[in-house]
Amino acid sequence: MHIRSRTHRPAMALCAALAASLFAIAPPAFSDAAAMWMIGPVSLTEISGSAGSRFTLGLPEGTHGVYGLWSAERNEKPCYIAVMRENVNNFQDDSVATQKLCGADATGGEMKVEFGDVEFAQRTFVHGLRVCTNKDNGQVKGFQIRGRVIDANGQVSDLPARYPDPSGSSGASSLADLNAPVALHRKCDNWQKWVECPQGAIATAITAHFGPESNPRYLTGIALQCRTVSTTAEQK
Repeated sequence: MHIRSRTHRPAMALCAALAASLFAIAPPAFSDAAAMWMIGPVSLTEISGSAGSRFTLGLPEGTHGVYGLWSAERNEKPCYIAVMRENVNNFQDDSVATQKLCGADATGGEMKVEFGDVEFAQRTFVHGLRVCTNKDNGQVKGFQIRGRVIDANGQVSDLPARYPDPSGSSGASSLADLNAPVALHRKCDNWQKWVECPQGAIATAITAHFGPESNPRYLTGIALQCRTVSTTAEQK
């Protein structure tokens, strides 16, 4: 399955060869923005959902932040998950980390949440997440994410809640928050707790939990692996 980068969506009409040549000669992205570093130890959140066999997706100590999640199913089991990541200093430098325990190709049940560059500011990354599970065996059937933005000066701030009708937002469900992308299946029965990175940090990887323990084959929970964003390089 192909997962498109958030960076290149406006130019999808270009052929792959032309796009590759343009990217090769393009100047570094965010050239007018402060350079950023990921500093300090990796901080692991609690699990949204339930624990199982653990798989790390992404490079927790790298320079890429998580901006989205994508999953698919086989036989109605969420057996495939992908994490979409982007260099905090170059939006042309994307990567995808995947884990598949389907036994064969995933065939449907796709879900995707992301902070795409069309709807959100560049350098918007995940700092919070919750999953929705079914009532039978705790399979993940929904995602919702919260984001933090790194501005041109290197300041990190939470995306504020944004509702379609601001005048009625006081009683609105968090599922209606336009700044917290959500995807779910009809078998999404129970929303689990939010897990969030510490203040000033973003997710650089996730820990995906698959169950059952004896024969892991479907997603049961997710934890975030976080690092602090800084305009100052870490002293060795």
